[in-house]
Amino acid sequence: MSGSFLGWNKRNFKKKSDEQQEIYQEIIIKLMNDKAELELIAGEYKSRYEKVNISDDDIEYLQSSLERLERLAEILKNYGVVPVGKDEDVRMVIDLFNKDTLKTAQLLGFNYREAIGEPLTVACANVINNKVGNTRTNQSKR
Repeated sequence: MSGSFLGWNKRNFKKKSDEQQEIYQEIIIKLMNDKAELELIAGEYKSRYEKVNISDDDIEYLQSSLERLERLAEILKNYGVVPVGKDEDVRMVIDLFNKDTLKTAQLLGFNYREAIGEPLTVACANVINNKVGNTRTNQSKR
């Protein structure tokens, strides 16, 4: 009797052990899938964050570039490219690029690249097109 009882216990123990192993494997697979999903989400978040984040080095570079742009605007104003009175607008835009303003706006979700970068690109393209267009028109009249 004790031999069959021990045999039954071994089979029962083996069966329970196999069931537990399957359960553990399912848990491990689920955890690995969750980890992979979290890594994808974190990667997407990081990518989106990097699109809108402006580092301290970028801010310093922007400020020095904008100071040169202000000097360029003054020269362009002398040539009539920047209308008189618009230099105050240029100064106002430059003042927006101080470190405190940029960091605060970023914390609030403001995207400077979209708000300023894209319109600035369009404005520069328009100035170039107008000047090149005028030059071509003047050259074709000669």
